[in-house]
Parts: sequence; structure tokens; C-alpha cells
Amino acid sequence: MDEHRYIAPSNFKGGRLIFGMYRISDLIIIASGTVLMIVGCIICFNNLSGTALIVGIIIFVFIGGLCWILTTNYSVYHNIMVFLIEYLDYFVSNKDYVFEGIVNYDEEKDERNKEE
Repeated sequence: MDEHRYIAPSNFKGGRLIFGMYRISDLIIIASGTVLMIVGCIICFNNLSGTALIVGIIIFVFIGGLCWILTTNYSVYHNIMVFLIEYLDYFVSNKDYVFEGIVNYDEEKDERNKEE
């Protein structure tokens, strides 16, 4: 069996990424989350008071933090968002597994052997 092994350095995608870490979509998510957090907090400070102010700030800081967390590095995946997209795609897609483990049973080959 012809076996190919490709060895790539750990930072082989670094040249295609902005700051060696981010794609354009990642930067858009970070920027929109940060802007939404800042604008939301400013609106909360100007219009709310008491418990509503605290809840509003917590909600907008959570949104901003979530955007930052989604774009952090995660093992072999580019970031957590890519991992979650792959995870969702795996569970939603139709899977057709062909068993080729220790025993690979081929019915047509078996029938040909019986006929001979």
C-alpha cells in the first residue's frame, strides 16, 4: 500500500491569517461584538438605573465576551467557532459508514467464490 505522509509545520497557515491568528470573518465578529458591547453599555448607563442597569450591562458584556471566546484558538481547529460549526455539521449531515475493519466482507466476491 502506497502511504503518503505530509508533514506541515505548526504555523503553516500563519501567512494567510491576519496577525497570524484571525481571518477576516473572525475580525468582523470581534469588531461587531465589541462595538455592540460598548454601545449597549453606553445606552444602559444613559437610560437605565438600579437592577435594570446591572442586568443590561451583564447582557452586553456577555455578548462581547462571547464574541471574543468564539474566536480564540482551539487545538486542531482554527478556533472555537469553527469547532462548533464542524460539530453541528457532523450531527446534521447524513452519514453512511462502510465497515472496513478487521473483516471486510464482500457479498459479490463471496458469491463468485461459491459459484466456482
